[in-house]
Amino acid sequence: MSKQDNKFTPFFFTLTLFLAIFFLIDSAFSTSASISLNQNRVVSSEIGFTSYSPRGISGGAIVPASEEVIYPYEYEYQYQYEYQYQYQYEYQYQYQYEYQYQYPTPGYPTPAYDYQYEYEYEYQYPTPGYPTPVYNYQYEYQYPTPSPSFNYSLSNSGTSYVTKTSGSAYTQNTITKTLTAGGTESVTLSLSGVPNGVSYSISNLTCFPTCTSVITFTVAPTTVNGTYPITVTGSPLNKQTIFNLVVSGNPMIVTCSASPQTALLGQTVTWTATVTGGTSPKTYSWSGTNIPTSPAPTTNPYSRSYTTIGQKTATVIVTDANSLQATCPSSTVQINFDPTLEEF
Repeated sequence: MSKQDNKFTPFFFTLTLFLAIFFLIDSAFSTSASISLNQNRVVSSEIGFTSYSPRGISGGAIVPASEEVIYPYEYEYQYQYEYQYQYQYEYQYQYQYEYQYQYPTPGYPTPAYDYQYEYEYEYQYPTPGYPTPVYNYQYEYQYPTPSPSFNYSLSNSGTSYVTKTSGSAYTQNTITKTLTAGGTESVTLSLSGVPNGVSYSISNLTCFPTCTSVITFTVAPTTVNGTYPITVTGSPLNKQTIFNLVVSGNPMIVTCSASPQTALLGQTVTWTATVTGGTSPKTYSWSGTNIPTSPAPTTNPYSRSYTTIGQKTATVIVTDANSLQATCPSSTVQINFDPTLEEF
């Protein structure tokens, strides 16, 4: 080798050493850059990838003191995530109900009502690949219930029948007031639909259910026969019950008279009954002063004489074919002494 070649030998040795040192430094910087990637991460959720820039590199190159050598580095990482969720729900419900009721006793304070509910729920959420947990829940509730309001009902004893007579005829109907809810309160009755010629009275008009009231009807002979709906209304709450009042019969009116009205001893007196209404045939039964009783006279008219002076009376009971009866007011006759009779 010439002296000229020996002249370049140190230069190439120096250059080789420098390049070796450079590559060592570059390798060290590359390792430092890769280690620092996690410390310089920039994440973009909109574009769906992550970019990294190595630390210690300016513009992707190392600048030595003597000369500039450019080594470009480009790092681009893109991540794609796919999530799949699968849920399975199975629901099982078990219900248990317990009710407790208390009903008030008439005449006593109304107790409170308690409802007791017990619910039992069972849920199961199975997760694929994992044991299935089971959850049990139990709930117990108690709700106080306010006392119910006062209430009642009305009922009647059915159709009331009455057959007219020469005087007043009577029939009755029983109204029952039954407590159905709440504490008892007083109830008063009123009637509507009562026909002309009929009057009524109510026993126990106002009472506290459960209780009864009795309606008594008084039917005059002049009342027109027929069927009359009677409406009974209870106050308060305007509860009602309806029944029929059936009026029938052909009442008789009887009057009695004597002929003559003044008679002498031993003179025949004729008693006559005048009858209106009723159904024939009719029978008669006379009674009065000096009139036999066993048997009683049954003719109409009926005649007899008297052996004593003074006022004499007579009356009769008339019975028709329907067993209706009527009686005339007592009639009188005056018996006097006969002056033509000789005194012995």
